Amino acid sequence: MKIEDEKNLKPLSSPGALVTVAVLMRNFSRTAGGAESYAVQLTAHLNHRYQITVFGQTFGQAIEGVTYVHVPYVKVLPRWLNQVWYALITWWHTRHKFDLVHSHENVWHGAVHTIHVKTVHASVLERRSTKGAFSTWLKTYTSPRMLTYLGMERCRLRPSRHVIFASSALKDETLGIFPRQHRNFVLAPGVSLPAQVMSQESRKQVRESIGLAPDCQVVLFVANDFKKKGLDTLLLAMGLLHQQGQRDLRLLVAGSGLPTALYRQLIDRLGIQDVVQFLGTKADMRPLYDISDCLAHPTTQDVFPMVVLEAMAHQLPVITSCSPWNSMADLLRSNQDALLISDPFDAQVLAAAILKCLTEKYLSSCLRANGLEFSKKYRWDHIALAQADIYEAARSH
Repeated sequence: MKIEDEKNLKPLSSPGALVTVAVLMRNFSRTAGGAESYAVQLTAHLNHRYQITVFGQTFGQAIEGVTYVHVPYVKVLPRWLNQVWYALITWWHTRHKFDLVHSHENVWHGAVHTIHVKTVHASVLERRSTKGAFSTWLKTYTSPRMLTYLGMERCRLRPSRHVIFASSALKDETLGIFPRQHRNFVLAPGVSLPAQVMSQESRKQVRESIGLAPDCQVVLFVANDFKKKGLDTLLLAMGLLHQQGQRDLRLLVAGSGLPTALYRQLIDRLGIQDVVQFLGTKADMRPLYDISDCLAHPTTQDVFPMVVLEAMAHQLPVITSCSPWNSMADLLRSNQDALLISDPFDAQVLAAAILKCLTEKYLSSCLRANGLEFSKKYRWDHIALAQADIYEAARSH
């Protein structure tokens, strides 16, 4: 991967040349999370149509033809000041050098912005509606960090911007706070459909390579934020199933590296040391989808989880949370496209859903078929075409 210095950036495109686009994403890597993977996939699918330069602080993927500009991470600064530093550097080095700036980050510049998660304003309002509202207000408006985030977000969501939301629910929530923002679009994350289904022999070999018995049933969990995505509840559910005599169940945990001491203690207390296996971050998740029997995603906060979409594309039955925990659930038919649980903190409900998914073969078959059809609506090539239309709309203003 070739990383350029800012001083070597090319000027605006000449007539007949490809339109130049600056993409802002601090951690440009598929394994860093859903938003980061979204940015990488979109860049890969648009690269043949535009001359793209990515401004990031870390890079995990090299896409042919894309220019990478490294923005240094200042270790002595707290995270929020690094955000300001990143915004300042990218603002300075994208001025008058690109036809279009597309930001996936909370910065004050750029014609196109993609909002992947709940806004800071919405989170503050949500906390103020609970007990201790005055204390929350005081902490928010006396915190330089929070005031900086709020100020940058207000600049980001000016009416002149073209703003893309990862889901309709996120859009509605944000426009309730910023009603003057009228150039808005919904563009959910996409998925690449696998070329073929893994053979039984290959499936057996992959299972053996990570120490799984051929006849065990596998529950898959994928996340970079274990707590927010519900690993605590899932471990409790696996403990309940183990107590009920379901000894052939295994839980594979991918993402975020090694477990913390607290998770180790919980696993030891539940007596499921031989049930749970932490695999760390995986650059290629396809083999894990193919060897698993269901995906458990009891998320406590998600807009449009890409892991759910990817699992469905691999015909893996999905168990996930209802709205408001997971906005994607508004688009899913319960017991047809996925098994939806009403409370992501209820281990008994989750355990029952896992058992139901693994033992009711007809249900499992329906979830596989319907999940695949759902995922086909969100192919990356279609998402990229829609993004290109938004680019053209932004350039015309």
